[in-house]
Amino acid sequence: MSAAAAIFIITLFLGIYLVALGLQGTVVILVAAVVLDAFTGFQVVEPKHLVLLAILSVIVETTDAIVGISNAARPRLSRYAVVLSLVGGIIGAALLTPLFYGLGTITGLFLGGFAGKLLVERVERRKLKPSFRETGKASFIRNVSIFIKGTAAVGMTVFLLTHVYS
Repeated sequence: MSAAAAIFIITLFLGIYLVALGLQGTVVILVAAVVLDAFTGFQVVEPKHLVLLAILSVIVETTDAIVGISNAARPRLSRYAVVLSLVGGIIGAALLTPLFYGLGTITGLFLGGFAGKLLVERVERRKLKPSFRETGKASFIRNVSIFIKGTAAVGMTVFLLTHVYS
């Protein structure tokens, strides 16, 4: 495996991890695909597929932004959330890889990271006074939005990896 392919795969995993934290990871995945394709002379992924990935990324990020605007403010990312999300992602990937191989690694990274972030949010929410807590409905809607965005990020990553290694 070349260094460029390794950097590409690490960037895809970083994008999935950022989505698990509630950040714009689909944009990172899209930029990685465009950069890789530009370096290979648009031989790996066809431009029409890049356009479809861009449309998917815009739709998912716009939907997430609308959900963020219509609901309560997102909780800040603490060091604990980042660390526990990283640990959860590693554990999730380790648990799902033997069952589903590469897809298990990608899905486990997202699901474990997402679970770690949710655990920290839940603990931090209990420390707040009830009037400062996010409502259950707002939290549920925000987390469903992140889960949908994560599903799109996993799909984008699987699509790109199948094109790179086909």
